[in-house]
Amino acid sequence: MVQLIAYTQVGGSPTYLDLGDVSIKATYSSKEIQDVTKQKSDFTHNITLPFSQINNDFFAHYYEVNVDGSYRADIKAACSIYVDSNLTFEGYIQLLKVDTLNENYTAICFGDVANLATELGEAKLNDLDLSKYNHILSQANIENGWNGLTEYVGSLVDGDEILYPIIDNGAGYSGITLNTNAGAIKPSNLRPSIKVKTLLDEIVNNAGYTINSTFLNTDTFTKQYMTLGGDLKGSATNNLDGFKVGLTADQSLSSNASATVEFDNEASASGYYDIQGNFNTTSHSYVVPHTGEYVISVQIAIEIVSYVDDQFSEFRIYKNGSDVTSISSLQIGALNTIDVKSKNYSSLSLSLGDVITIKATAGNGVNIKILDNTVLNGTTYDSFVKLVSAPEAVEGGTVDLGAGNSLLPKDKQIEFVKSIFSRYNLIAEVDKTTSKQLNIEPIQAYRDAGTSKDWTDKLDVSKSIVIEPTNRFRKDELNLTDKEDEDKVNKWWQTKNSQVYNSYKFPFYGDFGSGTLEVPSIFSSFAPEKFSNNRMFIAKHFEYNEDVAEAVKVKPKLFYYSGKKQLPPASNYKMLNSITDVYTTKVEYPFCHHYLMAGTLVTSTDTDLRFRSGSVLNESDLVESQTINDTYSLYWSKYLNNIYNKNARMQTAYFNLTAKDISEFKYNDKIFVKDSYWFINKISSYAMGMYNSTKVELIKIVEGASSESCDLTRTTSNLDGTTSWIDSEGTAATPTAKCCELEGLTFTNNQCWWKTGRG
Repeated sequence: MVQLIAYTQVGGSPTYLDLGDVSIKATYSSKEIQDVTKQKSDFTHNITLPFSQINNDFFAHYYEVNVDGSYRADIKAACSIYVDSNLTFEGYIQLLKVDTLNENYTAICFGDVANLATELGEAKLNDLDLSKYNHILSQANIENGWNGLTEYVGSLVDGDEILYPIIDNGAGYSGITLNTNAGAIKPSNLRPSIKVKTLLDEIVNNAGYTINSTFLNTDTFTKQYMTLGGDLKGSATNNLDGFKVGLTADQSLSSNASATVEFDNEASASGYYDIQGNFNTTSHSYVVPHTGEYVISVQIAIEIVSYVDDQFSEFRIYKNGSDVTSISSLQIGALNTIDVKSKNYSSLSLSLGDVITIKATAGNGVNIKILDNTVLNGTTYDSFVKLVSAPEAVEGGTVDLGAGNSLLPKDKQIEFVKSIFSRYNLIAEVDKTTSKQLNIEPIQAYRDAGTSKDWTDKLDVSKSIVIEPTNRFRKDELNLTDKEDEDKVNKWWQTKNSQVYNSYKFPFYGDFGSGTLEVPSIFSSFAPEKFSNNRMFIAKHFEYNEDVAEAVKVKPKLFYYSGKKQLPPASNYKMLNSITDVYTTKVEYPFCHHYLMAGTLVTSTDTDLRFRSGSVLNESDLVESQTINDTYSLYWSKYLNNIYNKNARMQTAYFNLTAKDISEFKYNDKIFVKDSYWFINKISSYAMGMYNSTKVELIKIVEGASSESCDLTRTTSNLDGTTSWIDSEGTAATPTAKCCELEGLTFTNNQCWWKTGRG
């Protein structure tokens, strides 16, 4: 017996829909091997449901076009399909149309994976409310974060979700000056990064799902971070001050008199405000809360009460009682003249505790009145002083990660998810026992953990069994790459090498490929550079403009955090606590790099975030032996082998599958048929409750040779710059030029070299 259970859109009450004589067919599709950036979802074919009391009630008589019913066709409703108590499908039902002549509804059911993309829709990363990770910007908190103990403003327990890498965002750091007071690192010049796992969890959880994963909880993923605020010079805090203060009454000023303009009106009813309470209406002054650059706007409405020809009145800004700059001067030319003077000052460098006032001076023989407000040429003007902007990043301020903040990128959430999934070749499987849970693993690890099942006896030998090569899935070439970017190292590398810093490209062998196998990405490369006098590697997110370092807008970048690393003897740097004006010398720094490094040097057992590891830039004193654990080797090589190996096959056959088979199958099942093991790629048009054989598409499991027609595997990168290899039997072997070059290495003198000074 087949049962289709649909749940109401509000409340989730179950309804057993009437199926009539309808047979439900479903297709189950794994990750499409011809397009690794897309993942198919299980779905049913169109289901025709008769008009019946039960069905009409569930769809709220949708055919009544003039009735405002409770069912909304633009909102999904959960559904389940059972065959003889076996759960054969779980997902969501969607109403497609209503046929009033034949009196039936047409609907379709689709799986959770497809729904995840629907749930995310057009939402952007900075739409996420991550205010639980708000924190105070301070030297102490930054250093706490290096120890995995960032202190959050709310009740969230201290953690490692937020990290501050040392990055030159245009501050002009250098290896020579970092150990001096002048070159000291200021917390306000740094900006945060967020753990990639945290961001992925927040996106998926916000869409109503949970994640179960082994891979996502390994060091190779949990120690990954993404840079934030790519178009900012430092961290944006919510401590941005703001005020607009006017007059409660006109202020008179007699000949030769000088006085502070008595700004004392903060009333919101008058359009005034003082957000942080830093304007003193008694002394009519602004007390500067943080050191930095400020923009102050002043507007003065003036009436001339009496005057002497060719005399002037002036209005000036004072700091700590000393004249700073003029706002305006007014030459007196007519009695009872009303004028308005205004100006913005965008280059006021102010320090904590500075006191700012506006002073007016009446000229000799001139009597003026500073007006609360007045009408000039039909427009009403008032006298006010206003803070236009304060420093973007200030120590002691709260770094705001709430919805709409300026730190998270404006890329779509779904594009971030795609970028992560495609980078690590991940597959998401809907858990059949836990509602709304996605099981996520790299596809090859997922397949390796699969259960062996013998379907030989289920094979329908009365129907055609078709064996094909995998040519229709083949591409001409592989192109794994980050995006180009404008920061110093990336731009230099792109110009010098005519390729992105982190890219791996090679042609697939064979004559029948078509197109390029690519992965989508919102990321550009994190490319640190070593300072000349120590082993401190720092990313440089700036470019030079006439020898002056200027911050540039950069894309989000991924990097590993390997903990704090000791600097060589006699090497150090300084940090400035701007709150206390204290400099401290540091001999450890946070190691943020594309390498995940266990010790003090990179070895062959460490991990490289890049698609293909290799010696670049000035890494000679960082890399002891080049790692072979890069993204391609770990997550792509074996997977591609099943498609591009000369022994790769695809089999299409018909199998007598039961409802229990459908209920229990997983895409990593290793299906044994006669003499070989296969993975399920697609189950087409399974007829629920019927006893017909079902068309199944299988991909042969191929072990051994690599996908690039190289029969050898690199095992180590040696201290002397050479590499070691084994054959498919595990025996030591001499590398070939083909195998070496496909690894992006150099083949010379019958040796494959990883370290040649390249770059």
